[in-house]
Amino acid sequence: MRRTLAVAAALAVASPLTAAPAHAAAPLRGPSARVLSPAGSPLDFAEQRLKTRLTMNVPDRLLVGERVPVTGRLERQDLDGTWGPLAGKHLDLQFNRPSSPDWNTIAAPVTDANGYYSVQVLVVENGAWTIDFADDPANFPDDYRTYEMSYANTNVRQVTHRTSVSGFNAAPEPVGPRSRP
Repeated sequence: MRRTLAVAAALAVASPLTAAPAHAAAPLRGPSARVLSPAGSPLDFAEQRLKTRLTMNVPDRLLVGERVPVTGRLERQDLDGTWGPLAGKHLDLQFNRPSSPDWNTIAAPVTDANGYYSVQVLVVENGAWTIDFADDPANFPDDYRTYEMSYANTNVRQVTHRTSVSGFNAAPEPVGPRSRP
């Protein structure tokens, strides 16, 4: 047992684990993905996925027919625990009508250099909004696998319809002085 611990300690000293710099998306791993144990069997170093967090802001007052901004920020947590922007990442903004179980993608914003995104969406009816990052393992790029999935959402939001008077007419016409209709 002591020999195994000594060999493991020697491996840790001889080939220290490396962490990706804050601006990179590389996972935490050993210099080679596999090394031999003292018994000769391969050992795998597990990749550590970086945590992410995502925010979403939707205006409080939603009028049917208006375009409103949906904004927020995507961040990742470095191995030292500090949060920083995650730039150039595609997000998936979806909308759900209360009468339907289906969520529909309505926009795919991309984060800027500071991790912020902004997209204008058309308000059509009451519903809930959600935005997510790295939630589609089959279709996202390989570097997205180095991050944990994150999302933000709203409850069902009520919208307001515009009111307008398109005409007015008092009847019957003509009405004479002191007469009743």
